[in-house]
Amino acid sequence: MNVALLIALLLIAGLAFTALLLRRLSRKASRRLDARETEGRAQTSFVGGMRWGQPSSIEYGNATMPLVRLTIFEWGLRLGPSTGALKMFIPTIEIRYGEIDYAGAAKGPIFRSPSVRIIANAPDIAALFWTSDPNPVLDVLAKHGVPVGWKPITLTNERWTQP
Repeated sequence: MNVALLIALLLIAGLAFTALLLRRLSRKASRRLDARETEGRAQTSFVGGMRWGQPSSIEYGNATMPLVRLTIFEWGLRLGPSTGALKMFIPTIEIRYGEIDYAGAAKGPIFRSPSVRIIANAPDIAALFWTSDPNPVLDVLAKHGVPVGWKPITLTNERWTQP
């Protein structure tokens, strides 16, 4: 067998395995509410990036801008892929407003990227929305009764999910 063909086959198999693993982790990290709870039209949406999961968990991940869409509904919010082609790599996280203890402006630990940190009262909810301007997102969340913090804090990699 040709060595180049063998290398190509191994490379394709490795890429397929990686894609399947990422899909499995994305599904495991997703948090979908019952379809009856999430009825209604989107009020507005923002495109950015997202960090999800607990840093100590295998479901932990990060997607850069513009791969994620934060969609605001009457019932709550949905963080998910900005396009259907990314569904297998980026989880979908749905959160009711009543589950959010706090949403605040934050800056990343290395590049100081602006973001909105969402702290919820359920242990399976951990999300950070990377955006070029957190203020419009915080403004919409505040209108829905979510307590917000306008002054950005600098995040640490290990403790970004803690209040």
